[in-house]
Amino acid sequence: MRSNLLNKILGIVFSTVLILCGCSGFTSDPPVAGTTDDSGVNLQKEFAMARQYALGSYEITEHSESSATGVISISLVQESGCVKQGETYQWVDDLNRVTQFAGGLFRYSFAGDTLTLTALNEEPDYYGNVTVLKFVGGELGKLQGIWLQLSRSAYTVYWNFGEGSIEIRVLEKENFNYMQSLFMWMFFEGLEDSSMDIYADLIYDERAVDPGRYGVAILKQDNRSETFTYKGVTYELKIDSVHSFDDYLSLTLSNGAAKCHLEYFSTLNVTPAVCKAENADGLHYSDATPDVMTRYSWGNEKEFGECVNQLIAAGESATTESSSSKFAKEFSAAHDFMPVYYSAEPSGTNAGTLVWDFGLEGRCLKEGEGVKWVDGWYSNRQDTAQYNFSGDTLFIHDILGSTDVLIGGTSGQLDGVWKMVGDSYVNVYVKFEKEKITFAYDMNPDYDYMNSEFFARLHSLLASGSGSLTFEEEFYEPEDELENGVTIVNHTNTSETVTINGKTYEITLNHAHMLWQDVSVTVKFGDMVCSGRKAQIEQISQEQCSVENMVYLDDNGLVSMAYIIDEEKSFSQCLEQMVSR
Repeated sequence: MRSNLLNKILGIVFSTVLILCGCSGFTSDPPVAGTTDDSGVNLQKEFAMARQYALGSYEITEHSESSATGVISISLVQESGCVKQGETYQWVDDLNRVTQFAGGLFRYSFAGDTLTLTALNEEPDYYGNVTVLKFVGGELGKLQGIWLQLSRSAYTVYWNFGEGSIEIRVLEKENFNYMQSLFMWMFFEGLEDSSMDIYADLIYDERAVDPGRYGVAILKQDNRSETFTYKGVTYELKIDSVHSFDDYLSLTLSNGAAKCHLEYFSTLNVTPAVCKAENADGLHYSDATPDVMTRYSWGNEKEFGECVNQLIAAGESATTESSSSKFAKEFSAAHDFMPVYYSAEPSGTNAGTLVWDFGLEGRCLKEGEGVKWVDGWYSNRQDTAQYNFSGDTLFIHDILGSTDVLIGGTSGQLDGVWKMVGDSYVNVYVKFEKEKITFAYDMNPDYDYMNSEFFARLHSLLASGSGSLTFEEEFYEPEDELENGVTIVNHTNTSETVTINGKTYEITLNHAHMLWQDVSVTVKFGDMVCSGRKAQIEQISQEQCSVENMVYLDDNGLVSMAYIIDEEKSFSQCLEQMVSR
């Protein structure tokens, strides 16, 4: 099985595997050259206490004495390992597999007490970034010695550069705050959209978490546990046991009456004992060595996520109006509606199968150089889903394995108005009546759109003067971290004033409709204004289906016409001109 989460110890994502030496326990202390870093930490002593993680070699291929820079090639070696051959697994004692680390070549440079390694041959990621490693604690201008890698994880990572050799060791940090980790950030994200995609090893990655933005109030917290309230219910999350190397995590979430337990184990020390076909589901490889198993893991992450969803839904159901009259009023007041036809095949009183018939009530078709309107229902897709009731909560499970949680209806009865528990930026209501379902969408007026990935990218473009923006999923993805040099002067959930590189910009969200993928944003600097809009409205009206609107109508690969506005490119170009003024 391919590993979903490549190595977390070094705090970066590699395109190649970090090859393990296969050692466990404490190791002997090799000859070292480093002494202490600027904080007085004795790197020799800590290196000796740390556990061996990887062995390799390096070669300096270029060097400049005057600038103290050069090029270094780094290779890591795995002396023995678990090799997959067809459907079988075999332990090889003399594997001696050599792999280039992150493309093999690095530019090294010194600045003050910091050593920087920048990958030269590595393919950039989606954002155009390559691996960059920073170290402190060694001797300025000299590679040889012990260096402390700067990282935001539960591990302290040490590199010892010898005479052409490299040894990497890791040491667990004392008092690491697991409640401020990427795991907890994703956990609170999952509370909003019921996704609960649990990746236990993210507990070791530091990430600033603001529970308040998810409607969570922290009552009590330490570095391994916290008590919080969410939608009127009090929960306790507690780490029962955690070991960073090898990874073991035991964690419990409870509401006093019920609890969910997570247990997870992952080791980079794949041994002959686990190198068997019966352990295939737990053996993982990397892109660099798809035949060599580099990690073994087991756990109940999926079951824990499902349990958490049910625990939260039960709490919401207990504190939400049992009558659907409240949701019926909100349904009627919603802005965007989408009809869907369905049939239900019950299997007992509390479960069954739904067949969803997606389509259009009337559609706009291309005809010659013009368009024509056709009345009647048109079906363009069918999906099936399983449903079940738990109390007055309705669960709908699609074929891809995701689950929607709906509340507010009557247990055992589909008919009525339900509210979907999910994304904080939109309220979704579902009305079942006879053989028709109507989805109603209403954007949350209090959602903070300015703390989204889209506006983080907008900041980056204004700071660098180049780049491109997309108005789609990034607009609804939360992002708290600010680009360096960005200062927020004024902030609301739909507008902000920022200063970047000495310039002041006014940014305004004009409107957002998720169902229609319709977003409009304006940026103002002095007397210059840039506006951008992106919309793809598939359920267009008969009035919109006209020759006068042909500039906006496109079948876009679909059977019927859609109303499309795409100003992404012109908006990005306008912003680049704005920055250059």
